[in-house]
Amino acid sequence: MQAPAPSPSSPPSAVAAVVARARSVLFDFDGPVCGLFADYPIERTARRVHTALAAGFDLAGLPIGTDPHGILRSVARRAARSPLALAALRRAGSILTDAEHEAARGASLAPHVGELIGRMAERGLSLAITSNNAAGPVHDFLRLAGLDHHFAGRIFGRSPDDPALMKPHPDCVDRALAALGARPEETLLLGDSVVDAQAAGERGVTFIGYATKPWKAEELYAAGAAWVVDDHRTLAAAFAPAG
Repeated sequence: MQAPAPSPSSPPSAVAAVVARARSVLFDFDGPVCGLFADYPIERTARRVHTALAAGFDLAGLPIGTDPHGILRSVARRAARSPLALAALRRAGSILTDAEHEAARGASLAPHVGELIGRMAERGLSLAITSNNAAGPVHDFLRLAGLDHHFAGRIFGRSPDDPALMKPHPDCVDRALAALGARPEETLLLGDSVVDAQAAGERGVTFIGYATKPWKAEELYAAGAAWVVDDHRTLAAAFAPAG
């Protein structure tokens, strides 16, 4: 589908046309559902993940930065899989999962996402989470938020055995489609990052971007977003009952 000219948000009428054929919706977690690390010292976790990986890999030239998921994914894609390297990957993944659990206890729902999920459920859509976060912290947050029943058994998070399968690899999308018995052409993926768009594109799933800043919207359009919304009420309106 040809994307429209970049703008902070697509009009509700245009989004409604895109979602009309949807039977299943895949949510990225951190961003569209909650601000997982909004009030969490993620730089500390990035340092700890970097240190753990350095025990099994040569990380010369790899900056620590503020993206522990990106560090873990990029290192996991390296060819070396010695016992020492595998142990380092497991340790780094465990550190990241612990941080996600801690962050989930203090995270807040994205504005109006509860309304959006409720509207989708009322329409009979099948819902799932497809995330680079571990499944456990996602489940815990949804339970605390009272939304877990909408996603029961359908949380497809980071593989503990192979973090190289994190998005943009479509692994979590594949698992969700198989579990839902969903057809890609009748499925939407709502995400806030380029890797979400890439994973959706790999499987022919329509990607709708969630961006609260114009520069982010432009980035998502460039990555292949069919539409971008800056407020979940836009999507909720598209799923409102007729009449």
